[in-house]
Amino acid sequence: MKKFFFVSGRIALFYGLKSLKFKTDDIVLLPSIICKEALLPFKKLKIKFIFYKVNNNLFPNWEDIKKKNHKNVKAILMIHYFGFPNDVKKFINFRKSFKKIIIEDYSHGLDGKYSNFLLGNIGNISISSPRKILPINSGGILQINDNKIKPYFDYQNIETYQVSKIGVLIGKIKNLKFFRYLKFFLKNNLTYRKKINHQNYLNQKKKIDENSYEIFKNKNKYLNKRLSVYSKIYHILKKNKFDIIYKLNFKANPWHLPFYINNKKQLNKLITLKKRYNLNILKWPKYPKEVNKKLIKSNKIIYCVTLN
Repeated sequence: MKKFFFVSGRIALFYGLKSLKFKTDDIVLLPSIICKEALLPFKKLKIKFIFYKVNNNLFPNWEDIKKKNHKNVKAILMIHYFGFPNDVKKFINFRKSFKKIIIEDYSHGLDGKYSNFLLGNIGNISISSPRKILPINSGGILQINDNKIKPYFDYQNIETYQVSKIGVLIGKIKNLKFFRYLKFFLKNNLTYRKKINHQNYLNQKKKIDENSYEIFKNKNKYLNKRLSVYSKIYHILKKNKFDIIYKLNFKANPWHLPFYINNKKQLNKLITLKKRYNLNILKWPKYPKEVNKKLIKSNKIIYCVTLN
């Protein structure tokens, strides 16, 4: 197993895909529930992909995968949505049965476990994005778990991402308890919500900055705080009978807590809870245009409470 620390999960995925050395006719099976930013490395490297259906429990529709699996399919992407384990055993069986590569996307969690597996150790390669979980300015990890796969890049000569003194200060402020409340009051301020050009992220082919790496090495104290927040929010939603997608799982270190809204009454209740508990709520994902609407027609809208 080899780990490489980059500026973001997107860059980690870019270098991981390069190392798999896809040929012109090779295809990757991608889940239909996916954010548009995750497609950028595939498109940049001109890798062909086909989407497979995902059920409302966020597990794959294996019948649909069976129909789309053919000789040109080289790999399948397994996403641990929001940091919770996906259908791990069936993915492993799929790899064994059809000799395919698993690209494990664990960018929504950190140091989670499932049964005897550590999430991030299952795929032939895996990527994670600790900057989603920790108060750091940069951070994405490429983990190569298959000894047959060699890094197709010169890690030592990749430039380290440089963070300004102001950036380091902002990182420290993010770690203060009042920052969550400050975000709540500023979230509609246009100067605070600066629009990000996600395409530019692929131009930042750099390693993690030194300050962020030091924080990463002491990640457990931050993960324990997040688990405490996760538990409190879970019980708030459960008490109010929301359709929470995943059961309470302290072996996961989730990014957000996802749930469904089944009627207008619940939506009104959510608005009340948002104000009462100062919750930051969002809808996920923003689908890429490449996803056929027929594939996601039966999928419900996912709501999330952020845990930062």
